[in-house]
Amino acid sequence: VYFQAALAADGRNYRAAHELGVLFAQFGQYEDAKRLLLMSASVNATPETWHNLAVVHDRLGERDLAKKARYELQLASRGNSQRVTTSN
Repeated sequence: VYFQAALAADGRNYRAAHELGVLFAQFGQYEDAKRLLLMSASVNATPETWHNLAVVHDRLGERDLAKKARYELQLASRGNSQRVTTSN
């Protein structure tokens, strides 16, 4: 509820979007998790977000998108700012 309220107050709250996305993924709501994690990554792409997004893409059977998210994870872990989109 708090994360949803934070997003309602500020639609660019990447931390709330990330945490809510993780919660949705834990409960098997992968499409919702993907939407929130993509939003979080679009505002502030952290290694944790890319990792979680790769896991969600895997769970959805989106192997190519999971591979792209893992590539972004490697770049983010090195502090590289290049981006590859992972949305459909």
